[in-house]
Amino acid sequence: MNLFRSMLPLAVLVVPVVAKAQPSEPFPAPFVIEHHLVDASLEGTPVTGETVRDTYGGSFLVSERPDGNRTIVDFARRELTEVRPTEGTYWSLSFGRFAELRKRLVDAEKTETISEVRTQAAREKRPVRIEEVPDGAEGKARGALSATGSAGRRLRASVEGGPALDVWLDVSAPRLTAAGVAVLADFERNVLGAADGEVSPADLLEAVRLKEGGALAVRTRRGVGRAEALRDDGPYLETVVTKAMPVAALPASLVSVPEGLRRVPSPLEVVVSWAEDEAALRQRGRK
Repeated sequence: MNLFRSMLPLAVLVVPVVAKAQPSEPFPAPFVIEHHLVDASLEGTPVTGETVRDTYGGSFLVSERPDGNRTIVDFARRELTEVRPTEGTYWSLSFGRFAELRKRLVDAEKTETISEVRTQAAREKRPVRIEEVPDGAEGKARGALSATGSAGRRLRASVEGGPALDVWLDVSAPRLTAAGVAVLADFERNVLGAADGEVSPADLLEAVRLKEGGALAVRTRRGVGRAEALRDDGPYLETVVTKAMPVAALPASLVSVPEGLRRVPSPLEVVVSWAEDEAALRQRGRK
């Protein structure tokens, strides 16, 4: 995960995880998935990222990385926390604060060559088309769960003149509730960031999840480059799920901050401060 993808929430005062989830919780039946990224956006051999373990339960999503650090997303409190025991630190931001900082960073990095005008077509949400794609041997050779079962299906979600997303499903894996689909889409789109009014990969994935009753996406692929064209032989970015299983409960230790950690500013706060200072210097230099 990059700066935005790898960040999930932290609550200094964590609400205890109860044995029985409340109906309003987006993930009433806890489950775990393990996944990795595949970057084939450049020429040469695709680069496979490290395996990340995500635990869903109650109102939490916790993402654990091999280095021992983790990100906690608390959908009830709408907080994002990064816990770094290896560094003895943690940081925490509300969803709103994170989205605000992300927008400020975009504004600070704008130059005079960037147009402030968007066409009406870009502002409008275009309808998402979902179709089944025959999946040959190439599609079944990358280690996703669906590669070994007949339940796996490949769907393509797209919008006319916009991005496309291929999604492989495994109907035998844990399913998301409607509330789970909604909170994940809101987080991916409005917190981690898709341009306002434009159709994003988060919108496409939400459409597939809704159509398929919350079925787990065990592999997703989107094209990169001009017009985000999606071809099996073109550049792409992929997420591959290699394990998915239910668990009895979400351990309380995953959503708490260990004693003795020092709270620090988030990397995004530091980057925004630097970018705004640089933008101010550029502005003064043009006067």
